[in-house]
Amino acid sequence: MKIRVYVVALMTLMVTGPAKATTSGLLLPARTEVTAEITRCQELFGPLVFREGEILEVDGDYIKVAGNHGVVETLKLTTDCQIFVNGRQGTLSALRPVAPGFSFMIRLYVDQQGVPRLVDGWYIGGLVTVIAISPQENFLLVQALESNRVYRLLISQALKEETRLLAPGVTCFLLLDWETQVRKFFVDEISLGRIKREFSE
Repeated sequence: MKIRVYVVALMTLMVTGPAKATTSGLLLPARTEVTAEITRCQELFGPLVFREGEILEVDGDYIKVAGNHGVVETLKLTTDCQIFVNGRQGTLSALRPVAPGFSFMIRLYVDQQGVPRLVDGWYIGGLVTVIAISPQENFLLVQALESNRVYRLLISQALKEETRLLAPGVTCFLLLDWETQVRKFFVDEISLGRIKREFSE
């Protein structure tokens, strides 16, 4: 079953790196440390701009990043570049892909000379059951499987067409972005089969 792949990805994240998901499954870490460091870096180096993408590979002090527009680049990071993993200071090696197809998102902050000053790596996800969905209001109400905590989450506009796969009672694996917006979801095969039957009736 495909959902097992997502569980493996979550469990791998739980045991690799200093900042990670916990046994409660879906957890939303505080971002006060990284925002404070961004402010400090701007005081030292001037205005920073960030680029977003996914980390494809980590090798020593190099990272390969796929940008949001499909451009892939390999970047060398200096020793004083600050690394954050899920809102906490960490190591570059912790940002390696969790599993094939399951990569950390990255916000790479660079100064006016294009020098990378801070890496904000983010991989937050968990298994949930859908309680309610409102495509019109663009939100999803879910309950985390392991902690039973309930979350009201916004859905990325890029997923608007795919939300037809979600319905109350469906079990899925969610990945969230920095603003706790749903950026990807994976529906387990049993739920997917039930949804397909409902569509065909």
